[in-house]
Amino acid sequence: VNIPEQLCTYKLYTRAMMGNVNVIKYMPDNCKAASICGDAIRTDGRLIDYIPDYFRNEDLCITAVSNNGDVLQQLTEKERTYKVYCAATRNKKDAFELITPKMRTREMYIDAFERDKSILRDIPKEFLDEDMYAALALRDKDILEKIDEKLLTPKICHNIIQSCGYMIRIIPKQFRTEELYEIAVRKHGI
Repeated sequence: VNIPEQLCTYKLYTRAMMGNVNVIKYMPDNCKAASICGDAIRTDGRLIDYIPDYFRNEDLCITAVSNNGDVLQQLTEKERTYKVYCAATRNKKDAFELITPKMRTREMYIDAFERDKSILRDIPKEFLDEDMYAALALRDKDILEKIDEKLLTPKICHNIIQSCGYMIRIIPKQFRTEELYEIAVRKHGI
């Protein structure tokens, strides 16, 4: 619809946005307000390209990638902060692939593992310590099958039992303690 320019007001666009956030694509920047931009991004993160630079802060980028992890591709390098990366990986496992390996953290690998167990083979060796395996054990009871028995510790076994009491049956005997049996019975009725 060709609306005369003198009638294209903030009020008109605000009303139009209530029915369809895609209207933001056609709004002149001088009619866009932070609240309108926020509403559009909460509805569809992909609309980030239509947001003026002066509204594109870290919070808005986090909202955009939380809505749709693919939006990470639309952000500038400067906008791709640690918090934005974390929000993207929580939203979409494929977003993890868009993060440069040097920017990946232990927490990002743990989040990615929760959605895709095969990521275990990509976790850098320097991250694979007792704390990492213990965190992974809380997310996957079958981690026991993927860990070299020499790397098992009481903490890892504890977290495996927290995840699934039935795993007590395959925990190596040297790690089966009274506490582990109590957890298995209390949590899982074994």
